[in-house]
Amino acid sequence: ERKALEYETKLMREAREDVEKARLGLKRMTVFALAQSWLRASVKLQDSKGNVSRVRKLFGAEMQQQGQQWVEVEYARFGLPKTLMVHELTQPLLMELREARLDEGCAPGTINREMSLLQSLLGYAEGIGAVMPERRIVWSKKRNRAASLKMKEPKGKLRWLTHDQAETLTSTLLH
Repeated sequence: ERKALEYETKLMREAREDVEKARLGLKRMTVFALAQSWLRASVKLQDSKGNVSRVRKLFGAEMQQQGQQWVEVEYARFGLPKTLMVHELTQPLLMELREARLDEGCAPGTINREMSLLQSLLGYAEGIGAVMPERRIVWSKKRNRAASLKMKEPKGKLRWLTHDQAETLTSTLLH
């Protein structure tokens, strides 16, 4: 009974806060709803290619081939819950996401792209008047190396030659 009373008190407090925030033009929203809104807004941007798959991965889904078709499989990997509210994002949760990606074998660059996606989502959230997390998120090691969400990437990039480039290189070396 005590827990029910505490829960009711919490809901009433949030309702009062929501009325005040609405008066200020702010709204509560889930990270998933935010991501969907951001995808719709960013579809015309130059770097939007791949954003849908990045968002899908952020929430733990991935495309898997089943027979001749590709289907989206929910909870195929670690991801943020679709019910997570923007204001509920915390440093420990994002550090857990980073560690899960490391355990999955993701490269530091891949993890950094996902953290940049989250950083972009939070910037977008602020721009559209979403209620933001109370505590600041530490993204880079400049401020706090242990809590940093972005990782050191190796210098340079590994690039592969196309078949045509390999043939041109081989014929050039042989002549």
